Amino acid sequence: MGVVGTSSTSTAGRLGSRLAAVGLRSRLIGLAAVISLVTIAVGGFGVQRMSVLSDQALRVYDNGAVPLKELLTLRSDWWEAQTWQTRTTLAGLGADALASTQKSAQESAAALAAQQQVVDGTALSTAARTALRRT
Repeated sequence: MGVVGTSSTSTAGRLGSRLAAVGLRSRLIGLAAVISLVTIAVGGFGVQRMSVLSDQALRVYDNGAVPLKELLTLRSDWWEAQTWQTRTTLAGLGADALASTQKSAQESAAALAAQQQVVDGTALSTAARTALRRT
């Protein structure tokens, strides 16, 4: 009767004899090298993907958040200008109050015009620019 697993022709036996020829220290160094290479490969892939995502996020920010901030500021300036303009038409304002209100109305109109110039300089889509011109 033969002993199971002691055949020198089996695959496990050949692998075992090759590993037996290589010392424990060499096997551990080889394992560390393989793990290091895998870690470097995964890290490199991750850095490359993060770079692509960063570029996309920057594009979204430049095309979305910056024009939106400027449009919101324009809306705020428009409401402020309308408020001051309406206050100049109120009956019963004294001469001092009317002069102050008219000065504020002129300043807010100038701020509105300046913000309109800023918005004109932003990168808006054609549809957004058309909608802005209609208002």
